[in-house]
Amino acid sequence: MSGEAGTAPDDAEGPAARSWVMVRALERPPWPRPGAPAVGPLSERQIMRALHALLDGTPSDTVEDQAFLAEERHHRGAGAAGRWEMTVAVDNALSMEVWQPVVRGLVELLIRLGLCRQERVVEFDSHGARPSAVAPERVPPGPLLVLTDGIAAAWQLGALDRSLHALGQDHSVAVIHLVHDRLWPSTGIRPEPFTLLRTGAGGAPSRLTGWEETRAGVFPVPVLALREDHLKQWADFLTGGANGWIRLPAVLVPRDPADTAPAAPQDGPASAAGLLAVFENAGTEWALRLARALAAVPLNLPVMHRVQSRLIPGSAPHLLSELIIAGLLVPVVGRESIRRHDRVTFDFPDGVRELLLSAATRADTVRLFEDAVRFLDRDLGVVWLRGWDNLSTRPTQEVVEPVTPESAAFHRVRAAVLGAVFGTAPSAAWRARVSQSTDEYGGSADRGANLRQDGHTT
Repeated sequence: MSGEAGTAPDDAEGPAARSWVMVRALERPPWPRPGAPAVGPLSERQIMRALHALLDGTPSDTVEDQAFLAEERHHRGAGAAGRWEMTVAVDNALSMEVWQPVVRGLVELLIRLGLCRQERVVEFDSHGARPSAVAPERVPPGPLLVLTDGIAAAWQLGALDRSLHALGQDHSVAVIHLVHDRLWPSTGIRPEPFTLLRTGAGGAPSRLTGWEETRAGVFPVPVLALREDHLKQWADFLTGGANGWIRLPAVLVPRDPADTAPAAPQDGPASAAGLLAVFENAGTEWALRLARALAAVPLNLPVMHRVQSRLIPGSAPHLLSELIIAGLLVPVVGRESIRRHDRVTFDFPDGVRELLLSAATRADTVRLFEDAVRFLDRDLGVVWLRGWDNLSTRPTQEVVEPVTPESAAFHRVRAAVLGAVFGTAPSAAWRARVSQSTDEYGGSADRGANLRQDGHTT
């Protein structure tokens, strides 16, 4: 949707390369860094208040009245609210996994409010230059709401433009861009403010005022931040409020994406130090703090959310998305394993974890690691980590338990933590044993190199 991306090779090796493509660097924003972390997701009341115009009630009903009526209709199995029944299309890119709690909560609320039904929630694939997009024939009449972080390759390459253009001919399409709008310039969806005019009733398509004559074949798609004012403007727009006009960010989707020539991908730093230097210059202070905390723990989705919620209570997944965009946090397993609790599913490029740990205090590193392994053992059932939560009595790198393909990635994290805390290094034989087990599991000995092969730049 941007026309500023390059193509990625189809023959990149390794699970990280097969499952991940990034072709745009984190951009330094043209405004000062925020002094506070991104706020948490909207509350249910805020969303209901924003979508008040779409709820099935009389104009005099309060938000609570309309929500109560919607809940009653839902429990009676009466279905969705007539003309405003929408389809929700959810991006299933691996980067979207950090947003699953937010997406799940939003979809469940829309269903309870009678604005959607479970059978009208569909997924689409935004991986690679040939994604599996939402086919227009699969979408019933009514508005279409697309939920995405705009990070994966299909957005970068404009590979979804043709599908969105086709969908926009018969539906009022809008995109909820989940990441903080400060990060939008660093994703594949980079909207600009436009004035839109609703030209049909009941969720019919909109048009971009004054552009049809000069930009034939281009269709506007509103892009909404997950903010109350954006959702309210969109709901008012659908229902004909504000004289049918709306002023929101939007992207111009061409009918023929070939008309938009993508730019060549940028070259990223070749070293861990270079990668981290770029992020320290362009990223937010809160995201850097989170990266340093995550460096002390084995990374999978529940552990990442736990560390963030304890470090910055009430913050949203924007910070995790910022680390993904910057190339500091990458998935190292495929779709089938990304939600496993007993696996390391995300990691840092080689050398980055060690640099982040060198900037943290030993006490913080020990506390974070021990808490994470206790959580993995006692709450998630990863029992073979038992005993790892007392580093002071196990200062050596060598361990008596066998290294298995499943545990190898955990051992690599433990070795990095012990090296940072005690200055110890594993023997060459132990490193070879862990490396061999990692290869058996399908891991990458050089994730940074694999990502660069696949078009990832930072």
